[in-house]
Amino acid sequence: MIKTVTSFIKKHSLINNKDKIIIGVSGGPDSVYLLILLDSLRKSLSLDLFVAHVNYSLRAVSDKDALFVRQLCKDFQVPYYEKKLKCTRLGNSLEQTARNIRFDYFLSLAKRLKANKIALGHNLDDQAETVLMRIIRGTGLYGLSAILPDRNFSNVRVIRPLLLIKKSQIISYLIKHKIKYRLDKTNNQELFFRNKIRNTLLPLLKEYNPRIEYALINLSNNASLDYELIDSFARISYKRLVKKKTANCLYFKTEDLINIHASLLRMIVRFAYQDLKGDLRRFDYRHFDEIEDLILLRPDNSIVHLPAKISVQKLKNNLKFCFKKAV
Repeated sequence: MIKTVTSFIKKHSLINNKDKIIIGVSGGPDSVYLLILLDSLRKSLSLDLFVAHVNYSLRAVSDKDALFVRQLCKDFQVPYYEKKLKCTRLGNSLEQTARNIRFDYFLSLAKRLKANKIALGHNLDDQAETVLMRIIRGTGLYGLSAILPDRNFSNVRVIRPLLLIKKSQIISYLIKHKIKYRLDKTNNQELFFRNKIRNTLLPLLKEYNPRIEYALINLSNNASLDYELIDSFARISYKRLVKKKTANCLYFKTEDLINIHASLLRMIVRFAYQDLKGDLRRFDYRHFDEIEDLILLRPDNSIVHLPAKISVQKLKNNLKFCFKKAV
């Protein structure tokens, strides 16, 4: 298992000498193993490690989870940082909200500590579940790529070194080495969409294909390769189509956008959003539909508001992407 992980890290150049890495640790088996893994590389690669934990106060044992992670950090001599908040509602909306809160905290902490990487403990099972969830929601090639080994968010690189390892392998390792971890009992309850996929749909699909997780991973890998090729060609077109660029705005000729293929138009819109914001968080397919409608059907001076205070305005001959404050 260690060989698989280290090979994966080398293949994708996930960790380099003197990296400053924030590790998201919930106390569960995946994040505990991730901490052990990075600690084993700390001396040889001169790594600076920090642990970040988010306490949502959702369960009676939430404080005990935080205490466990804090003690784990003492044992490993790694600085511990915690964000505590009150969440009371359960459901899919809370799941997404909690994910955004956690990620925003990790990014803000990285900026504060001048860390260049954030390490997360997503494993092979998480990847398969994500692919299946996105198929059900009607994703495209980009969405099928699912959880990437690394992604850049402004000046911070988010890495996921455990994507080729099954959760059962991680748990077996921890049990064998008598390493404690925390279990979230709500993972066995169908409160969230992912839990329903994990506990109900995947076991059903295994009746048709016992290796369904690997089939989904294979689908994701193929989609990712195809998307990379399309992405590389689309970026050439993007540079040609941007007619003017300022610190806060991008301008395109509306006629140019009307005359390109719909697939390329969506790539251009995605690049423009990413150019201004630094990443694609909170951008989804409904925003594509709005912008296509803006270009083709709405009158001049119409505006579409996107997440992250970005707006798109249709001018007489141009389409302008801007931070909202600059409009």
